[in-house]
Amino acid sequence: MFSYLFTFRSQTAAQSGRRILYEAGLWTQLRRAPQEVSSLGCAWAVRVPAADGLRAAALLRAALRPISGVYRLHPNGYLEEAAL
Repeated sequence: MFSYLFTFRSQTAAQSGRRILYEAGLWTQLRRAPQEVSSLGCAWAVRVPAADGLRAAALLRAALRPISGVYRLHPNGYLEEAAL
C-alpha cells in the first residue's frame, strides 16, 4: 500500500504541518523530501498512510499551511504526483 508525502519548502513549515496532523490523531513521519521532488534544494516532507491522505490534505489546507506538493510514495520507492 502506498503512502502520501506532503512536501514543504522548510523544516519549520513541515514541523508545523506534522504537529497539526499529529494533534488530529494521524500517524505521521517527518523526513527530508526525496531529491527528485525538491527542485529548490532542501525540502522536507510529512508522510501519512494512504487512508489518511484526504483528511490530512483538508487539515493542512484549513490551517493554511504552505504545501509545496503532494506525492504518492509506493513501497518500491516509486514517487508520483498526486492531486488531493
